Amino acid sequence: MTGSHATFNVGPGQTYPTLTTVPILSLQPGDVVNLFYQPTPYATKLGIQAVGTAAEPIVINGVTDANCNRPVITGVNAVETTDSAAFWSASAPSTVEGYGVIVFVWGPTEPYATLPSYITIQNIEVTGGKSTNSYTNHAGNVVNYLTEGPSGIYCVACSYVTIQYDTVDGNDEGVFFNSQDSARTSYYITLRGNDIFANGQVGQELDHNIYVQGVRSLYEGNYIGAEIPGAQGSSLKDRSSGAVIRYNYIEASLRAIDLVDTQISPEVLSDPLYNYAWVYGNVIVDNYAIGIGSGDLIHWGGDSQGDQSASPNYHNGPLFFYFNTVVIENDPSYERDGIFDMPSSQQSVQASNNIFYFTGNNPNTQVEFGICCGTINLEDSNWISLGWNTSVEVGNTVTVTGTQGLIQGTNPLLNTDFTLSASSGSPVIGHGTAGPASVPNAAANLQNLQVTAEYSSKANIVSRPNVHDLGAYAAH
Repeated sequence: MTGSHATFNVGPGQTYPTLTTVPILSLQPGDVVNLFYQPTPYATKLGIQAVGTAAEPIVINGVTDANCNRPVITGVNAVETTDSAAFWSASAPSTVEGYGVIVFVWGPTEPYATLPSYITIQNIEVTGGKSTNSYTNHAGNVVNYLTEGPSGIYCVACSYVTIQYDTVDGNDEGVFFNSQDSARTSYYITLRGNDIFANGQVGQELDHNIYVQGVRSLYEGNYIGAEIPGAQGSSLKDRSSGAVIRYNYIEASLRAIDLVDTQISPEVLSDPLYNYAWVYGNVIVDNYAIGIGSGDLIHWGGDSQGDQSASPNYHNGPLFFYFNTVVIENDPSYERDGIFDMPSSQQSVQASNNIFYFTGNNPNTQVEFGICCGTINLEDSNWISLGWNTSVEVGNTVTVTGTQGLIQGTNPLLNTDFTLSASSGSPVIGHGTAGPASVPNAAANLQNLQVTAEYSSKANIVSRPNVHDLGAYAAH
């Protein structure tokens, strides 16, 4: 890429042979950093505080080799870029220095309201942000990353940041964007076309592949794999308002999708779309054969109040869940598997045009639509495997409506990658209806929430020809 303001070419034979000396902290609108592939990872910690514009964003761009290998930035034995080391030295205490490999920061004299903005990081692998790994800090000392979930990419407050076509793996937390008080809020974070998997800490429930808390986050076309074996976090955890999760392939960790209440962020809470989220066109797989298995697949509402299920900050509107393919497979146990988990009677799910397929499980495994509470409204048509339950635990208050529209069977005749062939004779073909006809609040854009694409391999999306069929794929 060529920057409209300046271009920094980094790598073997380039203007900047190493990443360490690139002036990352002082990037200007329209700047491009081209990071060329080299066989040895760039062992460099980056601090980013740039502010681009919508017309001239700042781009850190990976340039592959002829075999499409991405350049790798690793936190293992990393040194800080020269300017970020100077920044940390001048801005003691260096509060978030040890929280990640790529860390978004503020300048020493900047107010919190000066958010790093309009920045894209693309086509790079980011790894090595683990508490057991070490780096050389601003004082020249070799120290370990912090124990509290160091990340591949870490930000307390940013706006209009796009993470796309990257690989993020081998970190305690993969991608982390946060919001705190009214001066520190993240807005419009987009994750697109990434491979994010194999992050997490064994025995730790607070570290996730993805953790975002902001205003209106968007996830599309990603492959989101499971955490490492023994980790107890979620594949995707989000505390945002108006989150849109579409056209992804998501493998469950202890949860696949965890959409819960904001923590102390008044800006997120006051967004008119706070009580809603849209999940559509995704393949969501709970495969016990990969060593984790969920049993509690999709969490909607809140979790910050513990047993106080009626928190006023919980998402109390509906989760819109449509044209997804949900697969629970290879559960060897005699346990229960829940699809939706809501903490109180205030939450609901509007589910339409989905496939819920249970395959290769122990015949005594009980699959239930809901765990604990809430209402699941089945609208239009949905296909589900025989043997489902509303909820099996005594005392649960789950309500399921619209069951008369369910199409039930033993096999939806999907391909091994859960796509749909027109010649298969599948019972899900021809039962799809149009996407949503309305939105719950004028702040949402109805046209933007229609199903127009589907996930493709290699973390990509392609155009979907129609919505005549149930699930994440149209028959081809």
